[in-house]
Amino acid sequence: MNSLKTGSVFHLIDLSDRSILQHYLGVARKGSAFPVFCDYTFATLYLWRHLYKAEWAIVADFLVIRACCFGGDKRFYLQPLYVGCDEALVAGDSSIVAAKFVADVLPVLKVCSESLGEPFRMGFLRGDFASALSENPDFYVYENRDYANYVYRSESLSLLSGRKLQPKRNHVHQFLAEYPDYQVRLLQKSDSGAALSLLDRWEQGLQYENAILLAERDAIADAFEHYDELGLEGLLLSVPEGDGRRPVAFCFGSPVSEKVFCTHIEKADPSCKNAFAMINKLMADHLKDRFDFINREEDLGEAGLRKAKLSYHPEQMIEAWFLMEKSSEEYKIWKLWQEAFDDSDSFLASYIYPYSTPDARILFYEDDDPQKELVAMCHVHYFDSDFGLAAYLYALAVSKKARGRGLGTLMVGKILERARTNGAKLLWAVQGNLNYNAWEQSLGFFAPQMDVS
Repeated sequence: MNSLKTGSVFHLIDLSDRSILQHYLGVARKGSAFPVFCDYTFATLYLWRHLYKAEWAIVADFLVIRACCFGGDKRFYLQPLYVGCDEALVAGDSSIVAAKFVADVLPVLKVCSESLGEPFRMGFLRGDFASALSENPDFYVYENRDYANYVYRSESLSLLSGRKLQPKRNHVHQFLAEYPDYQVRLLQKSDSGAALSLLDRWEQGLQYENAILLAERDAIADAFEHYDELGLEGLLLSVPEGDGRRPVAFCFGSPVSEKVFCTHIEKADPSCKNAFAMINKLMADHLKDRFDFINREEDLGEAGLRKAKLSYHPEQMIEAWFLMEKSSEEYKIWKLWQEAFDDSDSFLASYIYPYSTPDARILFYEDDDPQKELVAMCHVHYFDSDFGLAAYLYALAVSKKARGRGLGTLMVGKILERARTNGAKLLWAVQGNLNYNAWEQSLGFFAPQMDVS
């Protein structure tokens, strides 16, 4: 495998790619610029392939991986990994690798994006790599807190020493007091049925369902089907029940580097109090002599998960940086949105990528020229209601320089026309700008009388 087959033809990641991709990832890990995100493990790329549609290619001695971001169909490129033989590049810092990428790889990837009819995007970049790319005036580079990876010292998760982790020690002691005859063993491929049954119990306590949760079940099923081939490693925790034993927690993962192990999945029966704390500690006990750190992935912006991960006091948060072209329509929407609403980059990514589609938005440009500044925008989404199909008007914004021209009223009229054409029986809007009086005066909206008794 000393020679690389270079080209810009991307291939969907398949289980048969494991040996070659493991080789390339191993080469990249030798360099100081390697990003230790969990996304740079073969197991993650393969298990989530149905949701993220990950593909790979070798371009100018770089391993390039692209995927569909945020559960949608919009592609972005992960940080390309140098896998060639130039020792200076292998040993060099991110700025050197980024310069090589910009010279030899970036032009190829931009052509690939253009051929797909998409703007060029990147994601899961190291901070120093992103900083080097931010010097390009054509790019907007931003941090997305929702995708920052939580990295802990294995010894810290194992010992749970100190005042900060006293609550975690208490949870473990409570578990031991209630289940002194617990058992833990290595997770095996044959544990698939027990794990999926436990997943059913965990899902029963959820109040919502989304694409990621649905894909997670497929990922777990795939993990057990190909457990050995993927090089996974994990534990199964059980407690006595009747004449047998009941599994109450399981977890598994794979190495992201020689020093860092990544926990891909961790589930526990919600009826077994403190099982999460116990499996977490037991996994750290199992790993601490071989791995200095445990990467417990991101929180995806979910408030409860963020609170739980922070409560273990990570040694490091690996910032996740993303990039988009300033010439893209996405960036123009992004810029106007921030001017109007001052929302965070993380929120904008969570909405614009999956939901801001051409069918959902109406955009007004200066002089009706898409090459010029975006001066007004609005989105409309549809849902079923007691009255029939309903439309929801969202994120109506007019730039400061374009206000007073009647663009807001004109845009709402366009939305009303589109909603009627699509069969909507009513249109909802939540008024944020209380000085905008056209809702009732000229657009026919009225405030509903809500019965809150």
